Amino acid sequence: MAKFLIFGKFQPGKDKKVFEAAKKAKPPEGITVEGLYAVCGRWDAVCIFEAADENLAREFAYALRSIDGVIDSEAFMLVPPP
Repeated sequence: MAKFLIFGKFQPGKDKKVFEAAKKAKPPEGITVEGLYAVCGRWDAVCIFEAADENLAREFAYALRSIDGVIDSEAFMLVPPP
């Protein structure tokens, strides 16, 4: 399984609702969420997860992006150094 990061930016004042919705959402089979964290800086949150394949990771990223209050997101696939 590959590891991914997805960063999210929220509408002002919606942080708590977005975090609650993300924590309640059940990841699909093939996705293992390692953590969901608030971050300081350009993004409001980061979700660290593993996915069985890139297509499943993309679908999961779209699902997180569709949570009410999320206004932007960016996903990254982590690759171990050689």
